[in-house]
Amino acid sequence: PWRRVGRHHHRAGRAAIQVVSFNSVRAVYRRFGVLAHVGQPEERAGFQSGQRLAAAGARRVLCVNQQIGNQGLDARCRGLARAMRAAGGSSRVFGVDDQSPATPRKIAPAIHSGRIDGLLALNATSGIEAVKAARRVQGIPAPKVATFDLGPDVLRAVRARQLLFAVDQQAYLQGYLPIVLLTQRARYGLFPAQGDVIPTGPNFVTAANAAKAIELSRRSIR
Repeated sequence: PWRRVGRHHHRAGRAAIQVVSFNSVRAVYRRFGVLAHVGQPEERAGFQSGQRLAAAGARRVLCVNQQIGNQGLDARCRGLARAMRAAGGSSRVFGVDDQSPATPRKIAPAIHSGRIDGLLALNATSGIEAVKAARRVQGIPAPKVATFDLGPDVLRAVRARQLLFAVDQQAYLQGYLPIVLLTQRARYGLFPAQGDVIPTGPNFVTAANAAKAIELSRRSIR
């Protein structure tokens, strides 16, 4: 939980231990006095995802959120909404239980009743569930489906063009870059602008580069 991690950051700051935080980008990281934060700005990622869905023709999009109230996930939906408004479309949040096998059956009626032409899921599990839901819908064109986060099933679905894209926040870099940054600071006093976010995403995996992502995932790099 962020509060527990935040307490560790705060104690480290008081003890003059230099810290670079990573992964979930929230404004509160600045309160803990970290040197920098390495991660994906979530609203920006949602916005750029929405732009890609709009470019593919989507105008009525569901933001499939498995944890409404989670600040990072809510920010993704806000970014999507902003992109859809800019494209003359709309979006709404659709809450799901990504651990329930009934989730695709619950998403499918929402697609049909709202004549939804785009789905953006917020994690890999609900991304695959959204693909299954889209297959269940009849009588209207199949919606464009995209998701955040990678996994073997997601990468295969992207390669098969069942998913338009998957958003990669590049977790490998999130673990790698803080060590590099702190090492260079200790060795040479070199460091980027202190107190800033160093973004690792959004990076987009599409059918054009899915095969490379699959190969790198076998080496725990993607």
